Amino acid sequence: MNEKNEPPDVGYVTANGIRIGYREYGSGAPLLLIAGYTGRMDDWDPRIITALAAGFRVIVFDNRGMGETGSDGRPFSIELFAEDTRAFLDTLGIARAHICGHSMGSFVAQELAIRHPERVDGLVLASTLPAIDSDRHTALTAFLGEIAEDTASVDLTLRRLYGAAYAARHPELAAVLRMNLTFLHTSGLFDPASIRGQEQAILSWPGSAGRLDRIRADTMVLVGTDDELSPPEDAVRVAAGIPGCWLIQVRGAGHDLFFQAPDLCAEVIRMVLSSPGLTPLPNHNPGGSAIPPPPPSPGPAGRQGPR
Repeated sequence: MNEKNEPPDVGYVTANGIRIGYREYGSGAPLLLIAGYTGRMDDWDPRIITALAAGFRVIVFDNRGMGETGSDGRPFSIELFAEDTRAFLDTLGIARAHICGHSMGSFVAQELAIRHPERVDGLVLASTLPAIDSDRHTALTAFLGEIAEDTASVDLTLRRLYGAAYAARHPELAAVLRMNLTFLHTSGLFDPASIRGQEQAILSWPGSAGRLDRIRADTMVLVGTDDELSPPEDAVRVAAGIPGCWLIQVRGAGHDLFFQAPDLCAEVIRMVLSSPGLTPLPNHNPGGSAIPPPPPSPGPAGRQGPR
């Protein structure tokens, strides 16, 4: 943020055949944040951006077909998003970067780290899965379809995003979510075909199970203990497959844990990415937990909604 607490201007580059819009904050080692389903660069919570930009060159961007980033007619896939990301780093002249992906963005981050391990310094996978099995496929098909068709129940979506207990403690989030769902479908910043394309990319992703051991970056998996969309048992599966991976469980948080516990998440991200000598014991995946503080009243900056 600048002195007026405004975001920096949007920059544009052409990479992998499309124009990509992005913003940069802070200085230091590059840390690229990859957004989830329907997410844009302006949807990252300002609190976590500010905290991370104190020690890193934080780069946020719009995925293919979202916001300020175009598309070229190719069918969307997680693999294509990963190649977009690699080409984006190429165009910025960044040989290696820390990568942090949330939800769908964590699938993209996994593919990038598997396909191009030489490009990834440190890796953070938040609210992640190793694969979408048949049970999860049914639930995700319903959830993503409801978001795409604007038929989502606010109460059910709140529970899916934040966990039942947290949603019950913060009924004020219902109005924010209604506003965000309306914005998604009326602002003109979200092409309906691109929303559907992201949905199909998620549902058709073959997963990373059986390939996770190809990841060579220092890695941390972050999960909320009340996450219904990507529950802790899936996070455990991801962490178990990556050599020397950290597993941090945020007690009481749901799928949108960066909104629910921004300071805690930023602290553990800084700790792991800034301390390469701080590693788990071989073949051991430590877990941690913390109670996130209640968030301040959501303001106009940052869209808390589908990821």
